[in-house]
Order: sequence, then structure tokens, then C-alpha cells
Amino acid sequence: MRHRRGTISKDVKAALFKICKIPEIKINAGSKMIAEWKKKHQVIEVYSSLWEPDDNNGLITINDIIMKAMPKEKESCLTPSIITLLLQFVV
Repeated sequence: MRHRRGTISKDVKAALFKICKIPEIKINAGSKMIAEWKKKHQVIEVYSSLWEPDDNNGLITINDIIMKAMPKEKESCLTPSIITLLLQFVV
């Protein structure tokens, strides 16, 4: 998994922006720009909704992001180690 970290990071970020429909931010944005982006109402709202379960206690948004970022690994996609790795990129 370590050798795929850069690719996974890129795929998770792309899935996050597409699924959540939030404005993209460049990886080389300065700390001031990142802080301003994190304070946007839309970004705050989306971040808080990542953890809202559906009626079956599933995390719909997180699962959608994972499945979009890693479509070939659907069988093993939602293991705790995969989710932990992917959450590093979301937070």
C-alpha cells in the first residue's frame, strides 16, 4: 500500500471534491489560503456530514469517496486499515 500512497492521495482528493462538490484547493496553497478554505461554510458543512450515518449505520459519504477513489478494490475497500489510511487525506 505504501508504494501507492501518492496515487491514492490524489484519487481520494479528486473523489472528495467531486462527490462533496466543494471548491478544490491546490496542494501548494499557502497556509493562509488553506486556513481560509477550511473556514468556508460549504467546506465546514461537508466535513461534518462525512460522519453522518444513514439508517443502516453506514457512512454513506465516506464509503462513496473510498469506492470512487479505489474502484478496483471494492472487496477489501472498507477494512479498518484502508479507512485509516484514507482518512489521513480527508482530514
